[in-house]
Amino acid sequence: LAQPAPIEDRIGTAKVWEKFNRYGVFTREAITEEIRPASGDLDAVITRASDGFLVLNCEHLMFMDVDFNLEEMYEAIGLTEPLDRLIHRIEDKVIRFAREHDWSIRMYRTHSGIRLMVTHKAWESVDESFDTLCDAVGGDPLYKELCHIQKCFRARLTPKPWRVGVSNPEHSFPFCAPEDEVEFAEWLKKYDEASSHFAVCGLATDVGSGVIAPELAPLIKLHDDYTRATLLSNVTEAVNAGNRW
Repeated sequence: LAQPAPIEDRIGTAKVWEKFNRYGVFTREAITEEIRPASGDLDAVITRASDGFLVLNCEHLMFMDVDFNLEEMYEAIGLTEPLDRLIHRIEDKVIRFAREHDWSIRMYRTHSGIRLMVTHKAWESVDESFDTLCDAVGGDPLYKELCHIQKCFRARLTPKPWRVGVSNPEHSFPFCAPEDEVEFAEWLKKYDEASSHFAVCGLATDVGSGVIAPELAPLIKLHDDYTRATLLSNVTEAVNAGNRW
């Protein structure tokens, strides 16, 4: 969503979110909610991905995923200490970056890694600052590439279906026939019920300046409410928490 193409222009009159997926294929997602501050301008949109979960799409609140390396994940299966060291190593990188650049960054524990949220300023685009953070902390290169392609930051708000015991929907937006939409609605009831018992992430720590830009506060609350982001007491809890998501 780099200027001069704000979110309002992206969705147009069709009220459909258009994007490229991880395979470079052009796709469309249904918009379930538009986020507008008091000014009335469109600040962000929540969309439903083809797999059925909800996603926050925004240009002002920076997110980044740091996924655990597969080799390190294999080493850590069933062992607390290696994963503990891995999370501490990521945390050290984030702390160092935040201090050097005077940033404020929230660290959330996700199922397969760490989610970073940058809170000290509202961003105007996916720019070199995002790239610098990504390179410094080992951000997911695919996520980095997709943010640039889509010109916005994205954060999953609800669980992936298979992690809550629900298969992927057979049909997704845009629906080919009315009966496909009806079947999806039935699937959605099952998914909403199953996912209501799960969180997407937990807040592990805040690092850096601690500043929260006032204009970002509503989006941060929205993210934490949707994801059911519980406050984790320490890194050890963050190690074990991934099993819950």
